[in-house]
Amino acid sequence: MALEAAYETPAGRPLAAARWLADRFTAERDRWLLWVPVFLGAGIGGYFWLRFEPPLWPAAAILALAAAAAVLARARPLAFALAVAVVAVALGFVAAKIATLAAAAPVLERRIGPVEVEARIVEVDLFPEGARILAAPRGIGLERVRIRLRQGGAVPEPGDWVRVRAVLMPPPPPVMPGAYDFQRQAWFARLGAVGFAVGPAEKIEPPAGEAPAAWRLFVARLRHVMTERILAILPGGTGGVAAALITGERGPIPADLNAAYRDSGLAHLLSISGIHMSLVAGIAFVAIRAILALVPPLVLRWNIKKAAAALALVLIVAYTVLSGASVPALRSCLMTALALLAVMIDRLHLSMRVVAWAAVAVMLATPPDILGPSFQMSFAAVVALVAFYETFGLRLSAWRAERGTIGRFGFYFVGLALTTVIATLATTPFSIYHFN
Repeated sequence: MALEAAYETPAGRPLAAARWLADRFTAERDRWLLWVPVFLGAGIGGYFWLRFEPPLWPAAAILALAAAAAVLARARPLAFALAVAVVAVALGFVAAKIATLAAAAPVLERRIGPVEVEARIVEVDLFPEGARILAAPRGIGLERVRIRLRQGGAVPEPGDWVRVRAVLMPPPPPVMPGAYDFQRQAWFARLGAVGFAVGPAEKIEPPAGEAPAAWRLFVARLRHVMTERILAILPGGTGGVAAALITGERGPIPADLNAAYRDSGLAHLLSISGIHMSLVAGIAFVAIRAILALVPPLVLRWNIKKAAAALALVLIVAYTVLSGASVPALRSCLMTALALLAVMIDRLHLSMRVVAWAAVAVMLATPPDILGPSFQMSFAAVVALVAFYETFGLRLSAWRAERGTIGRFGFYFVGLALTTVIATLATTPFSIYHFN
């Protein structure tokens, strides 16, 4: 009683507030995991916030010490949580530093050219006004260059060797403070120069001793061939949109159609993300399960629901790779994969834990992506939607169950509108920040 009375004094009120916070924090123990990606992102953001290049060893030492402290404090919840938070921050810092070191490559210091470049094509981007190549040159001291080809010439394919005369320049800096930083993106893409061709690209024989194309070049060539075939069958804006939804190539979309999508607020539909991955997974799951159900021996001996989930998982991974594995696509693939795995092991899949693990996986795989609008807007929308439906889902389901056929039909459209409003409100601050 004396201790409780002490909390009522002016001097004891801060202690009472601290005790209340500690009690609330302890009560949320089963959701502590959700803070791991937050602290991980803080570590990555802290690294990129610095105005100097820090050494690796201090963060690595803190990571090791915090990990040891977490092991020792695992029987004390608050101390364990604090140690894990420090581990996550240090791990994010170390991951960002290692990604920066791993991406180190020569960068052109000044404009040169026209200079003759012999290179193997890594990627080809198709645009209505011409093609742009990402190439690995030899003999000029750079690992990657990006060159805009002259319009009207033959377009090479990924894996081809070409010779082209081009003017090369260093990657340009942001146009104003806080604007899009292409130099940072170029660094992590190992892009040493950008430029434009002053002559046609001539296909040449591979130099002697060059290694055969890797699987990445095979995927790039497959994407390029599929995009060209789509555009040949569906010319104009229809083919451009189809290519964007299948291979992730948004370059062929005409400028006026792109502007129309942006003005209508539907530009996000052109970026492969959750809705596309859900459609692919859902259609594949239903179709495969229906086909397997037509074979009685399989139905009697195997769980065809789990088999359909496994095959759908293979298809969405293939779709993600084929579409270029952008951040929204990667995040959606991870979450959909976890959902399908949950079907295979008979577990509930829709939860904030799935989002947290997907965020951790993306941040550790590509730390610089957390600075871009793609990562931020994608996860902001998903977190807001999952949080809302975790809180109000049961009430909405009960309300829907009490309605008749017409009411349930109307509830479907209300749900669509509500989902749109929630996602829009969650992503608007990031849209304002990144796109003014």
